[in-house]
Amino acid sequence: MAMSRRRVPAVFHPGGLASVAALGMDMQDVFIYEDEFFDYYDTTPAAVGYAEAGDTPNMIGTDAAGGILSIEATSTTDDDAYISNMREIFSFTGTKRAMFEVKVKHTTLGTITPSLIVGLSDTVAADSLLADGTGPMASYTGAVFFKAEDGTVWNFETSSTTNQNTTTSVCAFTDATWQILRFEYMPTSTTTATVTPYTRATVSGPWVQGTALAFETSSSVIPTSPVLMHLFCGIRTHEATAEFLLVDYVRVVQER
Repeated sequence: MAMSRRRVPAVFHPGGLASVAALGMDMQDVFIYEDEFFDYYDTTPAAVGYAEAGDTPNMIGTDAAGGILSIEATSTTDDDAYISNMREIFSFTGTKRAMFEVKVKHTTLGTITPSLIVGLSDTVAADSLLADGTGPMASYTGAVFFKAEDGTVWNFETSSTTNQNTTTSVCAFTDATWQILRFEYMPTSTTTATVTPYTRATVSGPWVQGTALAFETSSSVIPTSPVLMHLFCGIRTHEATAEFLLVDYVRVVQER
């Protein structure tokens, strides 16, 4: 398996990029899912713990320093493609902090930039990005960064089924540039929580903190039975040109 390389990562704001050790925690306090995509199997993703979804998903493990995964949406207009880990092992609860981070790049090949999405969701299927190019599906539980069709910014959204809270323009989307997107889930009581986005517009740029969002818009209340989620990344074309989302790494850390 190419995942879960256990080093102590930088996790959990506020107060800077504190480490697990600095928080008085060790590996028994958290679980870490991390993949550098050294060994992605193009034809048998289940062999390395992944599932694919979409119209005609095509994932390509590439030869690159550090490992790169290429997610292809083909040249059929409105084609979409998603990758997710096989098991739903993450959840938003009233007591457990969590952190998601991904490093991605997209270089536009056509005339319309595609829709993009990364984050945690209980639902990963065709049309996770809407065909109209406006963003994520209407009903899911999780938190995601997304870029709309021909958009120039990354947006951030939390969702509990059909209750969404969205912040537009948390970070400029820059074509052909590696960018790092991160969010941190922080329970504020046993029934309420906030999710805060952090972004690096370039890999050498500073972390920029966005506006913290309630996990559920309608009542700001965590579901009585927390929903389990996958990590996922995806892309949707809006013209007859194949497009590719490159993923350098993904990382999720959650308290046990």
